[in-house]
Amino acid sequence: MNAKKFSNAMSELDTKYVDEALNYKKKAKKPGWIKWGAMAACLCVAIIGGICSRMFWNSPSNIDINYLLSTANINEVSDLAISDYVIIENRVALYGKVNLDNGQDNGGTDDIGTQNDIAESIEELLSKCLGKQFQENAIQVANGVISDHTCTWYYPKGSGNLKCLIKEDFNGELSLWMFRSFVVDEKIIPEELDNEEKASYEEEMASLTNFYDTLFPGTIRSPYTYGEVYELIYGVTEANDIISITAEPSDANNTDLGKQIQNDIGTHTYTDRDDIDTFYAATKDLLCYGEDGWKGYYYMYYRFSYSFSTDNQNKLSSGEMTYGSRYLTLILSDGTTIDSMKYDAIRGCIYEYHGIISAPINETVVLKVNDIFGIV
Repeated sequence: MNAKKFSNAMSELDTKYVDEALNYKKKAKKPGWIKWGAMAACLCVAIIGGICSRMFWNSPSNIDINYLLSTANINEVSDLAISDYVIIENRVALYGKVNLDNGQDNGGTDDIGTQNDIAESIEELLSKCLGKQFQENAIQVANGVISDHTCTWYYPKGSGNLKCLIKEDFNGELSLWMFRSFVVDEKIIPEELDNEEKASYEEEMASLTNFYDTLFPGTIRSPYTYGEVYELIYGVTEANDIISITAEPSDANNTDLGKQIQNDIGTHTYTDRDDIDTFYAATKDLLCYGEDGWKGYYYMYYRFSYSFSTDNQNKLSSGEMTYGSRYLTLILSDGTTIDSMKYDAIRGCIYEYHGIISAPINETVVLKVNDIFGIV
């Protein structure tokens, strides 16, 4: 134990025990001082031992991927904005860098009331969480900037899937990354665009294809299914690999109306096997167009009407998007979470951050999914 931790441990002792220890000689002539002094000493030792024990078990030396993610305050849009690429089964996977909080600024306390101040740096935390090597890349591509420096990707300890990876830079720097999507350079061109807009969009897609052809020749960059994400990233091959699905209403509408709707809907967790089977079957073959795929479906009309539907074209301010959408968290059998999906019952599709959108879901399937989440 270092001096700082010992000092912190001592500060947790009740001052009456310190006073007794300092003044015990004054009680030397009193009968029974040995008995009470011994009891006080034992109690002091017990308290210090308990504190030290808790410090040991809370030590970052015992960390795994779950500990790392517990220290991260992840905002999908901003915190995963820095991107890099990993090849998985001949697909180009896009990962975003996770901003970790080493505990020094979060103001949190543990359950013995002490400041949760982790002395180790992020580098030290990541080094303790480093698992077996997954892949070595001859180049790095950070936000479109190409570098010929080699980097190595590792599994984190405690992880049996590819949701998160640790990257070791050419200079030995470690960082944590989280899967965002597979790369797709075959986008849908909306029919609603005029000729000039279509030409610009086609030029943008051609430039993107050339970029990926140069960096990752021979890789697959067509639209992918959620089944591929389930299996390649999370190791999910059947519905039984999913333990539960938690659904909560969108919080995009923060008006009094929106908050009231959110409160009325509430958050619900579904564990019924039939419900989970239905959701898995509804999504595993559903095509996804990757990041910025929303452009192809930007003009997707509101396909479905419900009891809460209105004539208002602004479905957010009317409260309809709050009624008709759910943020989803899937809990897997190994404890991993998939928490990037948003179900939109009005358009009948799945959204994710970074402009990720699925193809429209079949009407019959939409109604089955609505039954699960109580959207009528």
